[in-house]
Amino acid sequence: MSASHPSERRQAHVARAQAAFEVVLRAAPESHLWFLHAALEKQQEARVIRGAWGGGGAVTCPLSALVLGRAPKDEEQAGLAAIQSEDLLRAAGMHARDFTNAWDLGLIPAWRLLRRVDEEITARTLGPRRERARQRH
Repeated sequence: MSASHPSERRQAHVARAQAAFEVVLRAAPESHLWFLHAALEKQQEARVIRGAWGGGGAVTCPLSALVLGRAPKDEEQAGLAAIQSEDLLRAAGMHARDFTNAWDLGLIPAWRLLRRVDEEITARTLGPRRERARQRH
């Protein structure tokens, strides 16, 4: 099979999207993780959508939620979230579109993002506790 086979290209596209999400996820403060978690799990405070950065009507995309910690209040704030995401990802040799293209096409299910956000919250919460326990012994 050549590297240009559609399923291989799709897998590479999804892998790059997940790597881009990971960069923004790790840079996000914990409170932003909790906001995205609530929005993905129960659509509390905001609805996570495909096809837009968000803005107005309490809608957001995952990258906007991680960068802002809330849904963009308008198109201007959504544009700023896009720029901030792009700046973060450019430093890692990626682009926001690496994530947004795959997200908008539905190649990344929301439950997968929720699971990854859960893992990150758990690691951040338990990491300091484990370190303190290790220091006591």
